[in-house]
Amino acid sequence: MQVGEPHLRVHAAGSTGRLKVALVATAGVAVLELAGGVRSGSLALMSDAAHVAMDVVALAIALAAAVQAKRPATQRQTYGFARYEILAALANGGLLIGVTVVIVEHNLRFVERTCDNVIVMGAGAVIGEGTMTELRKNQQVVEAYLGQGAPHA
Repeated sequence: MQVGEPHLRVHAAGSTGRLKVALVATAGVAVLELAGGVRSGSLALMSDAAHVAMDVVALAIALAAAVQAKRPATQRQTYGFARYEILAALANGGLLIGVTVVIVEHNLRFVERTCDNVIVMGAGAVIGEGTMTELRKNQQVVEAYLGQGAPHA
């Protein structure tokens, strides 16, 4: 085997044509979903557009890695550039973990705010009910005093 020849033929670094078509089609779907979501005010469409946009990023990473992996071996990189595909998979996994952490953190903040609001609303309801009960008692006392009715027990 001569220097510059890859030690291993990598089938994954074959044609990138299908990957390009998938990238363009997926990007188109993301744009259409976002436009439809914004126009209709649909949070479901907008969130799915964000999900599809993450797929576009993953496909772009895969395409970039496939293009790099097709480069011929050099004097320095006798194995070639097939490692780019492995690094791209690692980067994509790290990106997905990062997005997951951000989503979980935002959900925890939302739940925390919501719980605080529920406690405040519950306290307000209890105080409001107590106030209304006292107002009804006072109204009955006033009506009884003015002779408009007898106090109710």
